[in-house]
Amino acid sequence: IYVTDENDVFYGAIELKDDSWVWPFTELCQQLGLLVTPTRNAVIRLLPSLLLTEDEWNEALGILRQALDQFVKQVVSQNPPE
Repeated sequence: IYVTDENDVFYGAIELKDDSWVWPFTELCQQLGLLVTPTRNAVIRLLPSLLLTEDEWNEALGILRQALDQFVKQVVSQNPPE
């Protein structure tokens, strides 16, 4: 979920399926060089700096995409569909 406020300031969140996935996903993001904010109720908040450049933003999105891809592969390998 991506949201901006009335000043076009970005903030957002990712809602995961299970609350137990928040810390492993947060740690994976950190290992890849992206800091995210874990919360309760299976939600991870994205709170980028207001001084973020477009290049930094694109880099962060690339890392987030990589983390999501890796995390999905881990979850699927541990819980294969029947």
